[in-house]
Amino acid sequence: MDFVKKNKKWIGIAGCALVIIGCFLPFAKASLLGISQSASLMDGGDGWFFLVAAAVAGVLILLNKYKFSLIPLAIGVILNIYEISHVSSEGMGIVKVSFAPYLIFIGLAMSIAVAFIKEDK
Repeated sequence: MDFVKKNKKWIGIAGCALVIIGCFLPFAKASLLGISQSASLMDGGDGWFFLVAAAVAGVLILLNKYKFSLIPLAIGVILNIYEISHVSSEGMGIVKVSFAPYLIFIGLAMSIAVAFIKEDK
């Protein structure tokens, strides 16, 4: 646990980096008659919300404002849930969620978790 307490700032930044990376990876994949196409969040423009939220949270974590970083991170969680439900409902069974939303959730969870780790003083 000492490792986590000593490096909580960098763990939070790594979580924000995972969110940013997830914006550029395939978010959804559509397959029909042997032809498949994938799309990232940046293709539709929704990725900018995640990029801004992760960047703001990363800056707040760097400034040791962990509780304030929860605001953009919570917005990221809500947006990710919305994006997943939107893909699932609009896809009519043809469109499947890829691995990027899970990577985004992992990054968000890492960044949110560091706000609740108590530091030794």
